[in-house]
Amino acid sequence: MKKIQNSTIIIVFFFVIFLINFYFLNNKVSINNRVLNIILLILNCVFCLFIVTLIHELSHQIVAIILGMNLSIFVSYPFIISKRRERWKININFGNKFKYLGFIIPNIALIKDKEDYSLNVMKVAITTIAGPISSLLFLILCSLIPVYSGNFASIIRIFIIISLLLVVSSLFYGDGPMFLLLLINKEYAIKSLLSMNNYSSNYFRNLYLYEYANNKCEEIDIKNENQNRSYQFEIQSYIIYNHILHGMVIHNETVKKNIEWLLCSEIELNKLKPEIILYIHTVIVYLAVIKKDYNSGKELYSKNFLQYEEILKNHYLTQRTRYFLGYIDSFDRIIDILENCFEYKISENKINIEKELLYRSNIRHINQ
Repeated sequence: MKKIQNSTIIIVFFFVIFLINFYFLNNKVSINNRVLNIILLILNCVFCLFIVTLIHELSHQIVAIILGMNLSIFVSYPFIISKRRERWKININFGNKFKYLGFIIPNIALIKDKEDYSLNVMKVAITTIAGPISSLLFLILCSLIPVYSGNFASIIRIFIIISLLLVVSSLFYGDGPMFLLLLINKEYAIKSLLSMNNYSSNYFRNLYLYEYANNKCEEIDIKNENQNRSYQFEIQSYIIYNHILHGMVIHNETVKKNIEWLLCSEIELNKLKPEIILYIHTVIVYLAVIKKDYNSGKELYSKNFLQYEEILKNHYLTQRTRYFLGYIDSFDRIIDILENCFEYKISENKINIEKELLYRSNIRHINQ
């Protein structure tokens, strides 16, 4: 019921803005009241921001479809479009903080060889730069519209300003750097495809992707601030996670050496980046589920996370780690925590992959 109410409020909100502007434009009425002018300006800014963002994200998605990549998740704040049980659903979400006003996650295709891999990297790169290009074209289009004064002129100016801000921000801080990194940084490209594959329906079939990533692993140092080392943490987290899901022991000597090094390291969690925290959690689950080395897992957890338990009590990765170490006895409870985690519940593929990990581990635990 809450989702229906939120959706209705949003639709009514934009419809009211449209009717107000249509009335003033159609009747050429000017507003002399300063307060009403400010209110209308704010409403128009919100409306224009939504439209510009929507055009930007739709451009990403249209190009992705043209290139043969299906949609996994489409977000244009506050709308979230995702697939559930073979049906597309639109949800409204104000409560969760988004890093960007909008984003898409394409469904990575089945990668069979190096040629397929390179082709997918290029497809993702082209899809990434499509957003800024469309925003730039929309900016030029708005600039060419002949307007002089009145409410319509005000709306066009707002569109121009917001489009300009979006073009600059996306080219220098978002899509632009991502586009360049996908083309010139091999580690960034690998970690990007591995990350997207977590939302893909081809997760368990994309074996070559993990084989390729496995051959690109390097020794890493948690205290090293080099950005490429951060990408290595993510790459190796996804590789270890994939091994856990398949119930396989890691044979890659570099990955094994990094795990051993982590067990001997003294680090401060509050100085670590999110990708390193993800890596530590994944290693702990690997030690508990695959190696059955609960002592090392508990020692690693105590050394890095125990003092932050209260702060991280609503953090799913922490609760998952505690579950595999035996601190959470109820399987239903960890499933409930998972289903309320925003990062997972927005994607049916991603939450199903995670549930597969929990179900398989639970069955092994029961059989033992």
